[in-house]
Amino acid sequence: MLDALAIEPLTIGLVLFALLVVATFLVSASTSRRSAEDKLRLAGFHADGEGFVCHRDGIELRATLSRPDTHLWLMLVGSPNASRAPTFRAATPGPHPHQVVSGDPAFDAAVLAEHPREHEGLAWLDADLRGAVRDAVALPARVVEGRWRYRAICSGALDVAAAADTLALACAASCSDGVSIEEGLEALARQDPEPRVRARAIEALAERGTLRPELVSLLVDRPDPGVQLALVRDGGIHAIRAWRTLAGTSDTQRRAQGAIALARHIAQGRFETGQPPLDDVVAELLTALDEPTQAHWVSEALEGLDPPDLLRRLLDRFGEDLPRELHPLVASLRDARRPSVRGGVSLARAEGGGVAVAETPRPEAPALAAERSVPDRA
Repeated sequence: MLDALAIEPLTIGLVLFALLVVATFLVSASTSRRSAEDKLRLAGFHADGEGFVCHRDGIELRATLSRPDTHLWLMLVGSPNASRAPTFRAATPGPHPHQVVSGDPAFDAAVLAEHPREHEGLAWLDADLRGAVRDAVALPARVVEGRWRYRAICSGALDVAAAADTLALACAASCSDGVSIEEGLEALARQDPEPRVRARAIEALAERGTLRPELVSLLVDRPDPGVQLALVRDGGIHAIRAWRTLAGTSDTQRRAQGAIALARHIAQGRFETGQPPLDDVVAELLTALDEPTQAHWVSEALEGLDPPDLLRRLLDRFGEDLPRELHPLVASLRDARRPSVRGGVSLARAEGGGVAVAETPRPEAPALAAERSVPDRA
């Protein structure tokens, strides 16, 4: 009896403490909800059924508050996006089968844009949309079931008005049906501020077979290495003109890529008239050996061009300092024993390394000369 009386005050104390905790939580929850509702009202939202709604430049945003756990959560949902618009979310490691690469490094690093038809998705990605989407993804928001959605804990630092403004801009950029694919791509090619986006748009038009001569004429002489390279790769009637413009720039990587692409077109017989002198193309290809990302393609391009007296020209140019990327080509040329090349070639001397050109042997007896004329066997 005494033990029971002794425990009773402790039990009562525990119960009172639990009630205090519950009361504190309820008061805090009520206070945080009121604070969140005040922020929504200040951001232009008004009560609408079980949630809140506001309109910004024709875009409807709906907000709901919920407490699925110990936190109060805010959910903002935008107007429906256009049915043809890409979906957007924060970039994650791939591969992603429907990823659309814009060519804008900052956008592509931050945002995963997806569309089942790549060119149609690209046509959407103008500079205004890329900026609005990048800001929205940074909130972080994402497109779910065709609508922009943003979910965040209602902390004191949450800026509802700023989040609503950012989401509304992304919604506005994604909800218009926009223009046709060709019109969107041509607009990117003409005026996008990011050179790699312009080049990407030209490549897409070329792949679709809708790269209009009028557009090419407008772009071909612009000092824009990315655009020039895309036109060279297209191999159309303006490719050579674009290559000459590209060769006059200081962009060594794109110059190298352009020379390699042009050499492949020439080897495939793409140009019936107006083909540039092979000496000019060969000179650009040899310069491309200084570009680390492209040097390994030069040997194949030179072999495809097959200019006269190539072996002698390479040896005259490089002597014993022949770049390693050209070793297989020189070995192949030696084995072919072209009639126009005098002497032999050794890629490795006995004393180690280098390239040697053997002198043409002096006249010998007919039998001995005939024996020496038999090609070496591997």
